[in-house]
Amino acid sequence: MIESLFSRLCCRVRPGGLILLLLATALITSIVVACPARASQGSNLAPAHDLPAHELKALIAQRLAIMPDVAAYKWLNDRAIEDLEREAQILDGLVAKAESQGLAADFAAAFFEAQFRASKMIQFDLFEQWRGGKSPPPAEAPDLASELRPRISG
Repeated sequence: MIESLFSRLCCRVRPGGLILLLLATALITSIVVACPARASQGSNLAPAHDLPAHELKALIAQRLAIMPDVAAYKWLNDRAIEDLEREAQILDGLVAKAESQGLAADFAAAFFEAQFRASKMIQFDLFEQWRGGKSPPPAEAPDLASELRPRISG
């Protein structure tokens, strides 16, 4: 399943962008893997949630696979990739929800900030391709509010 999601995503990302995608995924995974180790060393980080690592990786892959559609929507509607105010609001809600489920706030914040960075890396890479004529810009995209955000929020 993860391989299928990555292959669908990778065919829409140029070769250099694939390296960025892999680095972003590695960054997010390293945060997840570091959590239990740091918790056992007396950190205030809670152990990782009960979700098995392979399921967490699949969820990360699913979210990242939506980013080309998000980029297409933003490209076609002349929207900025970054909306730091919205990101801060979303992060506050996600951290609060994570804390209510027993995860440490600093772990949750780091995890979701890495997700945001990985998502933006993909979008910036696609914008660069479209601006530079390296690949044709999208002709259409799903609606961000009604279709994409519900899929991202899962």
